[in-house]
Amino acid sequence: MRGVLQGESASPAIFNLFVEGIVECLYKEKLVGLRLHVRILHILLYADDMVLLGSSQENLQAKINCAAKFFAERGLRLNLDKTKVVIFRRGGPVGTKMWFSWRGRLIRIVSTYVYLGITFSSSGSFRIACKEAIRKGLQAQGAIFSTLPKVKQMDLDLANKLFESLSRSTLFYGVAL
Repeated sequence: MRGVLQGESASPAIFNLFVEGIVECLYKEKLVGLRLHVRILHILLYADDMVLLGSSQENLQAKINCAAKFFAERGLRLNLDKTKVVIFRRGGPVGTKMWFSWRGRLIRIVSTYVYLGITFSSSGSFRIACKEAIRKGLQAQGAIFSTLPKVKQMDLDLANKLFESLSRSTLFYGVAL
C-alpha cells in the first residue's frame, strides 16, 4: 500500500482511520501516562501528527513498542527520518545509556523538535520558539511595509488592519491569548 501525498487534504482523515484505536491500545497496556491537571496523557494526535509521551526511558520505549505492534497489525510503516525523541531535562548531555528504537531501528534523540509549527526544546524553554515567532512576525511586517507604498492612497486604518491580520497573527501563532 502506498501513502498519500504530502499536504493532501484527505491525509488527516485517512491517518485517523488507520490509527483509530491506538489510544485504547496504550490504555490497555496499563502504561503510566503523564498527568496534566485531571487528565492522563499518553499520546497527542493532531491531523496526521502523533506524539507519544513518556515519564521515563522504559515508559516511553514501552509505548513505542505498543505503537510499533499496533502499526504492524494494520500494515502501517513509520517514517523513521521524521521520528525523533526529545528528552526534557534540566541540562547536560543525554547519557550514553539513553536510547530508543522502533522495531530494532534506533530513533534519533534531538535537543529541539518542531511540532505543529512550534519549536520544543529539551530544556523546556520556549526561547527558540519565541525567536522564531518574532522573526516570522518581522518578516510579515516587512511584507506589509513593502506593500503600503504601492497603495495609491495611504490609509492608516488599512495599514492597521493589515498589521493586525498578518504581522500580529504570525507573531502570536500558537500562543493562547
